[in-house]
Amino acid sequence: MKKASYLFLGLIVFLLLSSLSPVAPHKFLLVTSSSMAPTIKQGSVVLIWRTNDYGKNDIVTFVEADHLQRKTTHRIGDVIDGSYITKGDANLASDFKRISKDQIVGEVIMIISYVGYILNFIRSPLGFILILSIFAICIFCTKRRT
Repeated sequence: MKKASYLFLGLIVFLLLSSLSPVAPHKFLLVTSSSMAPTIKQGSVVLIWRTNDYGKNDIVTFVEADHLQRKTTHRIGDVIDGSYITKGDANLASDFKRISKDQIVGEVIMIISYVGYILNFIRSPLGFILILSIFAICIFCTKRRT
């Protein structure tokens, strides 16, 4: 059981680190809005994977043509003439603009609820200092035992 836990943890760390590469087929992203609730709650982390085939009901992350830095995660409601009509599950209406396949970053393949709140805290100055302190205490306690 211990080996399986280490293997799983190692796989997650590998996926996290490799997702930083710009050519990686996968990315971990933090969900900052509730437009996909209840399917994807605000504060969740999603794992997206780039594929070549997207269809109706797939949840995808895409960039808007006029805001290349802003990523949106919504469900594909329909495919018309090679473009996609998307909509957040919590939204009443579909998104105003259609998106092309080139705008899609990837399909959501895993949702990890509420982990984003922890990641946001760790990225704050207080969270970063707290994590470093815990890490230092663990190293200090381990050295004292030996």
